Amino acid sequence: MDILKNPFVIIGDIPEPYFCDREAETQKIIRTITNEGNIVLMSPRRMGKSRLVKHVFKQPEVSEHYLTFYIDMLHTSSIREFAYTFGKTVFEQLKSKNEKRLQSLVLALKSIAGTFGFDPITGLPTFTLEMGRIQFPEYTIQEVIGWLEESETPCIVCFDEFQRINKYPDNKQGQVEAMLRGIIQHLRHVNFIFAGSEQHLLSEMFFSSAKPFYNSADQLNLNPLKIDVYTDFVRSWMERYEKAIDIDASIYRLRCRNRM
Repeated sequence: MDILKNPFVIIGDIPEPYFCDREAETQKIIRTITNEGNIVLMSPRRMGKSRLVKHVFKQPEVSEHYLTFYIDMLHTSSIREFAYTFGKTVFEQLKSKNEKRLQSLVLALKSIAGTFGFDPITGLPTFTLEMGRIQFPEYTIQEVIGWLEESETPCIVCFDEFQRINKYPDNKQGQVEAMLRGIIQHLRHVNFIFAGSEQHLLSEMFFSSAKPFYNSADQLNLNPLKIDVYTDFVRSWMERYEKAIDIDASIYRLRCRNRM
């Protein structure tokens, strides 16, 4: 791989050589999800949880044996938007992996049939669903998860900012949570990473005995990188570029304000 002009990546995808540490957290997530468990990943915003998940998905223990799907729920505000985002993301991520699998997904989504087409220029399948055509979002969600469960390859799904469900107006008395929990608890071939930055909401969802997801997943709190680990990372890249630097705690604080 070509050496980056700036190895301290703060936007976009992070190539593996430029990903700093998180070795213990990576192994904990891998152990949990590859042993048919689910995990709750909690951290403040801009601590690097989303990139950690994508880093996990690139590891051979995961990438060579599982289909992986990353669903960003940050901008969803209802179960209908969630169903749309979920279906569209699975479709888009499958599009580059396997045409046969994509076709089987299209056939499985009976509640939104007729919403798929083909790009006239590239010939690639397209997802043409409009939000208003999702009449029964619960059924659409069930169909997507049902397809994942029946896939020949086991699947891992990350729902990022999962606590957004708490703010859906149609989640009265936890109805959306109960629906999802009712589906997920019977799955054998799909495991989940529930990530989020509003830790008090996630804690209540997963560790309050009154909630549907109570005691259904392991917990991992993401803390700032250790300063000695990060300074070694900075020093190694500066030396590779034959640059000199006076490393102190201010560099670490600057890095924390961006993204790790």
